Amino acid sequence: MTDRTDRAGPAFGGPADGPPYGGPALDRPRDGGAPVTVAGAPAIPGLRFRTYRGPIDAAALVAVENAELAADGIDELYTAEGLAVELECAGNETPERELVIAEVDDVPVAYARRSWRPRGDVRVYEHAGRVHPAWRRRGLGRALLRHQASALRDLASAQAHVGEVALGSWTDERNTGATALLLAEGYRPIRWYVDMVRPSIDPVAEVPVPDGIRIVAPDPADRGSLLTLLALETEAFRDHWGAHPTTDAEKAGILADPAVDPALWRVAWDGDDIAGLVRPIVFTEENEAFGRHRIWIDTLSVRRPWRRRGLARALLTAALVAGRERELTSAGLSVDTDNTTGALALYERLGFVRQAAAVAYRKPLEDLST
Repeated sequence: MTDRTDRAGPAFGGPADGPPYGGPALDRPRDGGAPVTVAGAPAIPGLRFRTYRGPIDAAALVAVENAELAADGIDELYTAEGLAVELECAGNETPERELVIAEVDDVPVAYARRSWRPRGDVRVYEHAGRVHPAWRRRGLGRALLRHQASALRDLASAQAHVGEVALGSWTDERNTGATALLLAEGYRPIRWYVDMVRPSIDPVAEVPVPDGIRIVAPDPADRGSLLTLLALETEAFRDHWGAHPTTDAEKAGILADPAVDPALWRVAWDGDDIAGLVRPIVFTEENEAFGRHRIWIDTLSVRRPWRRRGLARALLTAALVAGRERELTSAGLSVDTDNTTGALALYERLGFVRQAAAVAYRKPLEDLST
């Protein structure tokens, strides 16, 4: 199972008083804000392009994101704090150089990011963008996509990677405009990550824990142990589609995310060995906006030697119980529909119901013609 943040972008939700492990000040300017020339940009009075200036831009970008989500009927919500942390702790991405913002009369109306990472055996040069619904169908999205794709082609050429390379992007299937644009630009859907919801987590039937295994919460104050858990989680996911190494910055970003509460995590121990981990998260502001009390299962991982023993089911149940103890009433998660570990069937047996999907798109880099 993939986590929602890796699949779809920055973290969602979170308390307004800031992250427990420290995060960026939203009013702190940074290097950046340099003008950018975007070929093929539409002739809109007052339109200009620039790079990201730092966390001071986060609120304006989140406003674009949330407006687009609402227009497409997607009941998710971003926060400025979550986005700022995501960008502060990005992996192979320098937002002050690579995140391009479109402004009309100094108000951001669209933006696009770019980065790269190894995903399995393929080095994927990824881009993603958002356009405020009031500025759709004017050519902004297409111009930004082509700009970022061209920059990624240049980067790929400079890196001279030996092996398969591709352009990549994501979009929610409910965003019909982005879907049409990617298809028109030669991208093809290759993977579907479906959201699933369990409408009620009360009651939660107890399930047996495999012999010799104990499931407990980690110490939220032990940062070193939390980082170890995240490193072992990366190892557990290494044979999943699209798996990639998690950088130290990205691990720090997970702990700095204002929505993250490690007291909700549950760790499976077999003696002194960590066998698995479930990382629930609560998107507080999103819950409030949509009138729900939901726990989101951000990741669920079991290391290879402990698979096929019922541990995933036990970990997931422990997470649901943790949510119920916080007076949460429903649960959600996202899963690769082609997951080879049987995750989709497990979730369906546990009462999760399929919702909409996020779709991964790829385009062979050598076929890039724009």
